[in-house]
Amino acid sequence: FYDCTKLSQVILNDKVDLFETDVFMNTNIKHIRIPAKAFSGECVDIFKGTTLESVELAEGIERIPAGAFQWCLSLKRVELPSTVKVIEAKAFAVCMNLEEVKLNDGLYCIENKAFESCSKLKKLVIPKSVRYMTSQSVFGSGGLEGIYFEGDAPDNIWCSDDYNDSDYYHQYISKDHYTIYYHKGAKGFTSPTWYDYPTQIIE
Repeated sequence: FYDCTKLSQVILNDKVDLFETDVFMNTNIKHIRIPAKAFSGECVDIFKGTTLESVELAEGIERIPAGAFQWCLSLKRVELPSTVKVIEAKAFAVCMNLEEVKLNDGLYCIENKAFESCSKLKKLVIPKSVRYMTSQSVFGSGGLEGIYFEGDAPDNIWCSDDYNDSDYYHQYISKDHYTIYYHKGAKGFTSPTWYDYPTQIIE
């Protein structure tokens, strides 16, 4: 359905078990429910550039593919099901009106630039299950005021697309001025800064 610009509604049954790359790119779909197995393949940019205003992600989805919702300028809120383990690179990049993201406990990894240039996103709460994320996960999201960690610090803040690589490294993004919030007693954080970002302890 790539470039079917007058396509505004799609209803999928639960038997859909694979989306291919670009399948709904540049359509005018407003809402869609994603079946549990639809993200099982190596697909990218599925809804890139659509007019999606809301999306319902079924329980059973384990990954949000790379670039899946990139440039969805009308998307304002996202809630992940409890089964998601990985948000891949640029999954929600340049969703410039995205105001609220609810991440699930059980999420393990947030890849590079997953929320790049989400300029209306002011707050991001990181579940305690997250062990890997990149300092560029929110690259260019100038409206972001704080990242709130529910548990211990991730094993590393890294700038590699391969989070299994043992050669981790950090890059401070000078354009991003958010504060890192963590609970008293959480392990792995430092004060008054952590990887050059200001920190604040919360009860």
